[in-house]
Amino acid sequence: MKVDADAMLSFAYGLTAMLTISCVWALLQAIGRYAVKINIAKKRHWLISGISD
Repeated sequence: MKVDADAMLSFAYGLTAMLTISCVWALLQAIGRYAVKINIAKKRHWLISGISD
């Protein structure tokens, strides 16, 4: 039974690690897209203000 318990524990740990990594990766992707949107908006604003000047 000890081997089965160890196997279940390692499986649960691996599954938790995979879920955590995938959640962090998804969060980084969302932050990256948001940052790109902000950068594009800043560049457009700079171009518009430069043209108006």
